[in-house]
Amino acid sequence: MSDLQLATDLCLSLYGLKGEVRPIPDGRAQNFFVGCDASRWLLKIFQHEYSKSRIEQAAGFISFLAGQGFPCRTFQPSLHGNPVETVGGQAVVLVPWIDGLGLLPNSVDNPGTMREIGVLCGWLHRLGGEYSQRDAFSFSGKDRTPEIALQRLTELGAVADEGIAQQVRDRCQILRQLGDELAESRAQATRGIIHGDFYCTHAIFRAGRPVGVIDILGDLNYPGWELMRAYFQSAPPQAPAALFQAFLNGYRSEQVISDAEVAAAYDVYLLQLTSSTYGLLPSSDANLREFGAWRTRTAIWLAAERTRLIREFTSA
Repeated sequence: MSDLQLATDLCLSLYGLKGEVRPIPDGRAQNFFVGCDASRWLLKIFQHEYSKSRIEQAAGFISFLAGQGFPCRTFQPSLHGNPVETVGGQAVVLVPWIDGLGLLPNSVDNPGTMREIGVLCGWLHRLGGEYSQRDAFSFSGKDRTPEIALQRLTELGAVADEGIAQQVRDRCQILRQLGDELAESRAQATRGIIHGDFYCTHAIFRAGRPVGVIDILGDLNYPGWELMRAYFQSAPPQAPAALFQAFLNGYRSEQVISDAEVAAAYDVYLLQLTSSTYGLLPSSDANLREFGAWRTRTAIWLAAERTRLIREFTSA
């Protein structure tokens, strides 16, 4: 059975929907647009690594956010009354469609738009801090020491092609120069419930205004890390610090963060960029390899400009 036929069958058997079903190529999960009479939906079949219980946990967080007025959509219960179903061991959800478009990665050069993205990020992080079920979440990060990260990268570089091997050398140089300082900043950072993959593409805009946030999982990680990740995956490469200030001003309109926490967040993000092997493994496809290369280029720039950028990012 094809993926499209499976999705069509699931729409009817689980949700009683019969209409247009077409695949959406973006994303790691299997996503399908569903049009039925006047209603429109997103059917999502998650990857095997996301258990039903994990997606049920996400459903609870999303319901809390929506109840607080955050612009997200809760999962539609199935005909059996369940917000999360399974097929072949994979979690399945149906979500009301949000009209609008996510913005392309590294494309946001307008300060007003960047501020709106910052508002959404700060709003979600503030609500994450208020969520009563936080203790049920397991920490989603790795928190490898620089020494362990160096060992893993070195082992990878020894068997990788030259393109990956050069990236490994670049990252190892950063870890040798700054690893201890970056790890010290991480030790000072606080954890909280975050989106898990927030950046401009997952903020839906219509007529120039934000109307929704999609793909929320709810992770226990470092909010400061996601703040920096959201900015750098949204802004053009090496954008002026004024663009970050617009993002940060929006964030601070919803969530308190000190300059010291901003500086620590910069280091936490740089350490994660440098030590992760995501996009460097031999099994990575072409798109993932390109993302890994982008992460390496970004890490090199952030390391080289660390003193200047932290000063500019923390200047009112």
